[in-house]
Amino acid sequence: MKILKFYSDTCPPCKVLTEQLSKRDITHLDITEVNVKIDTELKTKYGVRRVPTIIEISDDGKELKRFGGIEFIKFLDENPPFPIIEEPIEKMKEPKDFYKPTIIALELLLLNITSNRLNGKSSEEYIKECKDKMKSFIDSY
Repeated sequence: MKILKFYSDTCPPCKVLTEQLSKRDITHLDITEVNVKIDTELKTKYGVRRVPTIIEISDDGKELKRFGGIEFIKFLDENPPFPIIEEPIEKMKEPKDFYKPTIIALELLLLNITSNRLNGKSSEEYIKECKDKMKSFIDSY
């Protein structure tokens, strides 16, 4: 998702939006901040009349969606980047479900950490070993 975030330094709602975005995991988003007082060309191209305005664009720059102000936060909250698992792992119907091997590996990792089975290794060594085992487990699934 490619995002243009139009803002102004003197805009209180823009500051609220920035603060709200900082509280969310938005690492999957490609956000370009556009100061409307500096980059008037993009402001004109997309017809931005008020800030904050968030515009989702395609790779060729075509506008796909537009959000005014805090609407974008609501959209993010209602559309998480990954599906949420709402049923227990053992009830999943599809055995090759992407989440199943990952969750099983994480459960094994947590079990070993919580039962303090570090086998004389430092926590850093143990975590690296667990990561390697998890990767191997997931790759083999």
